[in-house]
Amino acid sequence: MPHREVIPRREMNYIGIAFAEGINVENQRSKYHKLLKRDILATQYPDDASLRDLGLSNRGSRTISTAKFRTFNRNYAISQDQLADLFSFPHGDKFACQHPLESEWESNALDFWKPLTGKTTTDWEILKATDIQNLTIRYLHHILAITIFCRENTGNVNSRDLFLIYCVLSKTKVNLTPFLLAHFQSTSVRTGCPICVGGLITSITLALNLSTELATLELLETPFADLDYYRSMRLIKNKPDGKYFLMISNREEYDYTAMRTTLDDVLSELRHQNDANADCDVLLRHIQRQQEEIRVTIDQIRETHLDFVERTKLQMGDLIEQMTRVHLEVACMREYMQHVPNPAFGRRGFA
Repeated sequence: MPHREVIPRREMNYIGIAFAEGINVENQRSKYHKLLKRDILATQYPDDASLRDLGLSNRGSRTISTAKFRTFNRNYAISQDQLADLFSFPHGDKFACQHPLESEWESNALDFWKPLTGKTTTDWEILKATDIQNLTIRYLHHILAITIFCRENTGNVNSRDLFLIYCVLSKTKVNLTPFLLAHFQSTSVRTGCPICVGGLITSITLALNLSTELATLELLETPFADLDYYRSMRLIKNKPDGKYFLMISNREEYDYTAMRTTLDDVLSELRHQNDANADCDVLLRHIQRQQEEIRVTIDQIRETHLDFVERTKLQMGDLIEQMTRVHLEVACMREYMQHVPNPAFGRRGFA
């Protein structure tokens, strides 16, 4: 075989990146190589003018462990509370911080999907955003899919999307920070797909006063969710008079009252569920109160029984002591009677 020429390995250009010293250097370098091979999906931003044209107000732009990371050659650590404050997320013990387990949430989630879409399903794979009948809820889902749960394909609705929509409509308090950190973590370990982080990394970097360092990076495009995009996502369709049809399941929707009724039905169903839960809570508290009363009664009976046993032991001890004294007295009398002669029989006890 002819001699094969060995091409020398090209050194990676780290463009000024300095990895942390110590045993984690190779680990950091390996992670950096993997991330460098992946594309970055430009974040989409809501377009205020388009939202006004559609009659929507844009409230989607503001979306106790420690997250540790390294950026611009420096190590940082930020707590979940600090991150929540940065993004104006509510946080504390009264706020939900994770969606229920799939086994617990699946049944309720698919029941919740029916009033949103008018469709019954048992398959997570076919939950399509275009089936949602209310424009505001569809827009809310889109905001979640380009920020907190940013991804390339926003057409499907997953369990986390549906859980947060449920929280919004049912007024359930929720802290989005753990969801955001979990998304960052899952994004960092994926391979072969674009990096989608919803523009939030930039916000964190600015909060760390790294705007000068950010200015040295190559800018990405800044796409907006404008009217052209809404048409492409089949949320609206042009009307001849320059206005727009709202689209549901890829069809023009003419009955806007039905859409309003649909949202009212959803909220009514949630209120009914909350009332049912409240009734269950009242019943549970009543049962717990009865259990507590029974427990107190049992404790009192046990205390009375122990007191009776203790008194019985003391009384038995006194009785045994008295019986012992009587026994001793009887023994003494018997011994006395044996040694003292009877006068009727003389000195020797005989007649």
